[in-house]
Amino acid sequence: MDQCGWEFERFREILDKLEPFLHQTGYKDEDLHFIPISGLEGINLTERVSEVKWYKGPSLIECIDKIQPPVRPVEKPLRFCVCGVNQVGSGIHVAGKIETGYLQTGDKLLVLPSAQTAVIRNILTHEESVQRAMAGANVQVVVGKIELTDLSIGSVLCPVQYPVPVATRIVAKLMVMNTERAITRGYPVELYYQSVCEPATVSNLLTLVHKSSGEVIKERPKALAKNSSGVVEIEPMRPICVEKFEECNQLGRLALRSNGKTVAVGIILDVTVKGNV
Repeated sequence: MDQCGWEFERFREILDKLEPFLHQTGYKDEDLHFIPISGLEGINLTERVSEVKWYKGPSLIECIDKIQPPVRPVEKPLRFCVCGVNQVGSGIHVAGKIETGYLQTGDKLLVLPSAQTAVIRNILTHEESVQRAMAGANVQVVVGKIELTDLSIGSVLCPVQYPVPVATRIVAKLMVMNTERAITRGYPVELYYQSVCEPATVSNLLTLVHKSSGEVIKERPKALAKNSSGVVEIEPMRPICVEKFEECNQLGRLALRSNGKTVAVGIILDVTVKGNV
């Protein structure tokens, strides 16, 4: 803001462009705070600004201090999403994030979608060995009794009695971005979820819905144009580990890209599990 002389007109211009986009992606007014700062000069970072008469709000640090920490879903079944696999000596090191539940040494877990089991030999966090790690932690685990080829980026480690769904078809509510080409039946996309990109196809358009209320505007639309919302069916090229958003937020989000651009973002409403097609 110091580069434009702390002009209120420039601040208002930025807000007018950002607010509609953030509202479309689901943010509410009470969740948004716009703070004019100068990182180079350090103005309004730790102490409230005195140079700008029109701004009476908090500094950046004051605003951050008021943010409530998220509640970690430790009570839910384990969902450990793999983002890296390496063979180190005689052990297999698996890096990832614990989205829900907890992990401890000695656990015998199911690896999907390969449907193999593995035993947790060691848990490393910040290069230190621990006995247990909880939801929200990024860790590296050493696993045994499994082949390296049965693990890959996108795999999910979970309890044998509470397996993650391995989906062959997804029903998702999408918000179409400001894209030139409308989404139609048969539209090829790159499906992004967690740290994985998987080729997929929009196989069916189910409904056109109101962006805010979710009310159905039209059944079986021919296309979803830019800045619209709708419910669609998506078929990935291979079965993938995802869940309904209402059951596991972390595994229920996705993004669709095409030709290097994000064309839609959304949440998963339902999944067709492998073997139940």
